[in-house]
Amino acid sequence: TQVRRVVLCSGKVYYDLAERRKELGKVDVALVRLEQFHRLNEDLLRQTLDSVAAATPPGGEWELVVVDNTSEPAVEELV
Repeated sequence: TQVRRVVLCSGKVYYDLAERRKELGKVDVALVRLEQFHRLNEDLLRQTLDSVAAATPPGGEWELVVVDNTSEPAVEELV
């Protein structure tokens, strides 16, 4: 299955999104849970995003969404 969206998030937001993704049966949304946004391990993040890019067929596109704990995102818009 091709990933169409990668969501970077942390904390409770991840669990809310994971639950909603499961309820909707979404398999094209990758959730990446970060322990913290500050002191971000850039190399590890780059490796993770490179893996998504490598799995994307030529000409395929995917979207990167970053959600921090200060925002109240609408779950349905993210998954």
